[in-house]
Amino acid sequence: MKRGLLSLLILASTTIFAQNIKVIDMETSFAIQNINVKSVNGKLTFHTNERGIINIRNFRKKDTLVFSHPNYETYRITKRQIIKNKYVVEMLKKYQKLDNVILSVSRTKNKKKSIAKQVKVIDRIETKKIMPGTSADLLEKSGDIVVQKTQGGAGSPIIRGLEANRVLLVVDGIRLNNAISRTGHLHTAITLSPLILQRTEVIYGPSSIYGSDALGGVINFYTKTPTINSYKKLTGGIIGRYASANNETTFNANATISQLSWASSFDFSFSDFGDIRMGSNRIHGYKNWGVVDKYSLNTNRYYRATANINTDKTLQPQTAYQQKDFFNKTVIDLGKHNELLFNTQLNLNSSINRFDKLTQQTDSGELKYAEWRYGPSQRLLFSPQLLLHFDKKWLKKANIILAYQDINESRIHRKFSSLDQEHQEENVKVLSFNADFNTHFKNKSVFSYGLESTYNKVQSKAYSKTLIVDGHSIIGSVQGPPVPTRYPDGGSTYMNFAAYGNYRYHLSNKSNINAGVRYTQTYVRVKWIDNTFINLPYNDNELANYAFTGDLSYIFSPKNWKISALASSGFRSPNVDDIGKIREKKGKVTVPNIYLKPEYAYNGEMNITRFFNHQKFSVSAGGYFSYLYHYITRDKFSLQPGVTDILYDGEWAETYANVNSGDARIYGGSFTINGKLSKRITLESGVFYTKGRMIDADRPMPSIPPLYGNSTLTYKYKNFESSLMYRFMLDKPVEEYDVIGGIDNLDESPFNPSSGTYAGFPKWHIFNLYGTYHLNKNFSVYLAIENIFDVHYKEFASAVSAPGRNFKVQLISKL
Repeated sequence: MKRGLLSLLILASTTIFAQNIKVIDMETSFAIQNINVKSVNGKLTFHTNERGIINIRNFRKKDTLVFSHPNYETYRITKRQIIKNKYVVEMLKKYQKLDNVILSVSRTKNKKKSIAKQVKVIDRIETKKIMPGTSADLLEKSGDIVVQKTQGGAGSPIIRGLEANRVLLVVDGIRLNNAISRTGHLHTAITLSPLILQRTEVIYGPSSIYGSDALGGVINFYTKTPTINSYKKLTGGIIGRYASANNETTFNANATISQLSWASSFDFSFSDFGDIRMGSNRIHGYKNWGVVDKYSLNTNRYYRATANINTDKTLQPQTAYQQKDFFNKTVIDLGKHNELLFNTQLNLNSSINRFDKLTQQTDSGELKYAEWRYGPSQRLLFSPQLLLHFDKKWLKKANIILAYQDINESRIHRKFSSLDQEHQEENVKVLSFNADFNTHFKNKSVFSYGLESTYNKVQSKAYSKTLIVDGHSIIGSVQGPPVPTRYPDGGSTYMNFAAYGNYRYHLSNKSNINAGVRYTQTYVRVKWIDNTFINLPYNDNELANYAFTGDLSYIFSPKNWKISALASSGFRSPNVDDIGKIREKKGKVTVPNIYLKPEYAYNGEMNITRFFNHQKFSVSAGGYFSYLYHYITRDKFSLQPGVTDILYDGEWAETYANVNSGDARIYGGSFTINGKLSKRITLESGVFYTKGRMIDADRPMPSIPPLYGNSTLTYKYKNFESSLMYRFMLDKPVEEYDVIGGIDNLDESPFNPSSGTYAGFPKWHIFNLYGTYHLNKNFSVYLAIENIFDVHYKEFASAVSAPGRNFKVQLISKL
């Protein structure tokens, strides 16, 4: 009897375990946990464990099983076929297909095939592979975006000839642009660690859904979100990275706790970036371009009255800095698919030397500044978020976001001829509210709508210290002479309120139409108290503006084709920086202009895509034309009739201001190739062309890069991947630079002694090689050689030279 019972138990357990199946990644063969496995009717639902295993004994042989996961393509297969496949199911990652999901265009999920706008997606896998030091580096190394760099800690993305506060940065649905986001070059992108990003989406062209600032485009950063009720309750990992061109060392520690009804993820990163070593292969023919002959050794504690000679001509002194990032996201399950999220981000940067200022020379050839740096900065963000699901006709989903941001930044500078160290400090506090709703109807149409409101408070102060020195030591200081604040010393506020709606209607299986509209109201108030330095004709001023913007698109998708046409509009309302800033650059002082009006963009574009190999490969071509009305640019300006210069910081300087220069036009196009050439080889390639000119002012627009492009060939085999990337940029004729505004930094290009003029930025091309090897599912090695041939070049409009040959290694260990 006992033997019979034992035999029955053994037979039963054998039968049960014989129906265990393993779900693995098609490329790496690694097990995948948390795969959702359910029957077609949804009555049976299970999840794979940390080893990718699940038992399917409850399914019948004829049943069809549905396998799904956020990072993998949904897969349907019968139990009978699984048995024939020896109880193994292979799944394909979504990033390997062209028709992925876009989150940002209408602020809700959409298939890429139903979107007319040009969108670039950079996922977490790509981010790990290219090992960017900052999120600005991530955008640059993607190859589709030009990123300007003024100093070591910098990165100002340019989209379709527009940058800084004409490009909107968003993280997790929250605007990063604020009241003092400036024209020219804006480096906010470096304040977000790429190690916490799940994906990045770049929308090209004006976007009415996002309102003010979204003229050139929108860059959406999405941080990673922990999974509730994961099979593994506690996970973690460490990341270490080294780069030789700037002796970068980066360390990241992360951990995730997953419980039945909540989950929380923690990240801490520290990066130490050393001085940047430029390339030595000067294929452009300019022997001394970019070479730093002498530099300042002055710091907060060390004093030296003269410059130091640089003996290493490939090194760019004063480009080093450090960065710390803390990130936490907590998700709480409220039941019925509703969730509450808490998002905390803290970025701390050390002092960052302003490279272009520290290399600026006087008429006698001596360095002008002993010190010029951005002081330690902080960006704090805290945001609760509600994700709600409803079963109402006009409301299926709601995403409500509250956010608080606290931003501190400062500028410190002192000339070699002076002991007076000047300080300008800014604090911006931002409160914001977003409510995004959407619903869908039986005819497959989708309607999304929402509200947005932000409040910015700006405090600006300035002071100076007269240093007390003893030899080379700074032993103290006393109060120095008064200095002007960068922004109104009486305080400033900037507010906006907006409402939007977007409707997508499926005309047929081959075509759909999309229409969106947004109303935005802005209000800015500035107040000056001290008129010691600049006697303004006004001390207190308010500006209120409003705008209706919209877009209309049509998509036609016959077999293996996608043809889209789009008309859109956008606007940018002047902020505190536009109308209230006082600053000096190379003998030109920017002064306030309270009469500034909003600028508008009217855009038309068309894109054609041909798909091959079951839509795994595509060739695309597109063109666009943008007309800018009341275009804002920097130009000569008189505070009082006939007065075009003032005494500022002990020197006479011309007065400039942001002004509405009239109308302008930008046009361009792109040609891209993307997809699989074979089972193991993929190709991504693109060429981008942009032209722009101010019509009324009859001069070139700034921030218009020359023709540029990239091409990446990737080979994958099981747990190994290697990519060869080629990037290039052509030169730009001198007559196409905006010399008056100075934003293009023509004086940072090579100087031609024979003609006595600057030559413009030379053309360049580089090769990068990347490699990835997954030793197992818990340990991966990433290697790279960037700028293989050690080419010397500068990104368009940049002051600092790009890194030379750069060896990089990154180790990722999951615990």
